[in-house]
Amino acid sequence: KVFDQINITAVNSTMINISWAVLPEVSAYQYNVTVTSQFIGNGDCDTSGNGSDIHTVNL
Repeated sequence: KVFDQINITAVNSTMINISWAVLPEVSAYQYNVTVTSQFIGNGDCDTSGNGSDIHTVNL
């Protein structure tokens, strides 16, 4: 287990905020976190037209 807490908050219809707390015993390490989002709608919600998008955040 790496994360103590993960919070996801909707800002508006196009943006969310994601915040997290890492457990103290693993906080000295560097992690790659991949966030996958699934858009729900008519299929035109992203540029690829497949309804999903993958974002990678380097910590």
